[in-house]
Amino acid sequence: MDSPEPKRIEDLPAEERPRERFDALGADKVDVPTLLAILLRSGTRGQNVYDLAANLYKQFGSITALCRADRAELARSARGLGPDKVRTLHAALELARRLTLESR
Repeated sequence: MDSPEPKRIEDLPAEERPRERFDALGADKVDVPTLLAILLRSGTRGQNVYDLAANLYKQFGSITALCRADRAELARSARGLGPDKVRTLHAALELARRLTLESR
């Protein structure tokens, strides 16, 4: 039996799309995969950006673990994370890490 075709972001109701959820609810009210999806900007063939982000977050299990990951770990963690996405994600996580250090 064939598996169902993955849903494209464009096929989801507006309230389920990452950017629209962020705009409607605010940064502090959306889940981590939504925030990651916004950073990643696009998914891959067979996986929309939210699913890519959710799988990445599930694999690492926490924001702390994501922040501790180096670029090579991020690149190996999910199909579809090319150099540009890894760079963007790593830069955002590094900002979070520095904010944490600054806040101490």
